[in-house]
Amino acid sequence: MSRTGVFALVLVAAGLTACTQNGVIYNSQQYLAGTALYVGHVGGSNLPTVIRGNPSGLPKADFDQIARDDMKGSNFGRPITFVAGPDSPPYPGYRVVLIFNGPVVGQNQLCADMIPAGGGVRPDSRIEVVAAFCSGDRPVSALEGGIGAISDPNDPRFRAFLRQVGMTLFNPNNPDDRPDRDVNFPVP
Repeated sequence: MSRTGVFALVLVAAGLTACTQNGVIYNSQQYLAGTALYVGHVGGSNLPTVIRGNPSGLPKADFDQIARDDMKGSNFGRPITFVAGPDSPPYPGYRVVLIFNGPVVGQNQLCADMIPAGGGVRPDSRIEVVAAFCSGDRPVSALEGGIGAISDPNDPRFRAFLRQVGMTLFNPNNPDDRPDRDVNFPVP
């Protein structure tokens, strides 16, 4: 193999290691037209946040509080404060759902309360998340992501990963909202 080939492989390996260490969003979708309206509507609010699963050794209430605190202000516009949400229906109109180390599910199921629970600590200390910003039983946006080698939710890398989750969920730029599309914008 040439030196260039070896160098390229080293760069790819280093990049994959960085993604594993800092977390990566695998898939994100924006489902509803007028995403910017929804994101703007919840800006500056106390947004109920439903958290399923506990990928840490801490008591669940402590992990949930750390996760909500880490996400605070991780949006465009006026900072959102994430507050405890109800664990069962009826859910408020707007909310965030975070499922840690849970089953593999479709993103549309998150807002319709079709996921029984998340998971616990994984032997490899990897944390997987499926998340959605919900309007009623419909996702405005949703994502899947993960981060490796996290044994403590107070790790600054976990905080950075959750901020990345928030910035992705609350990104007001939806390509389907372009003026050249025939879209009926909702009134949030």
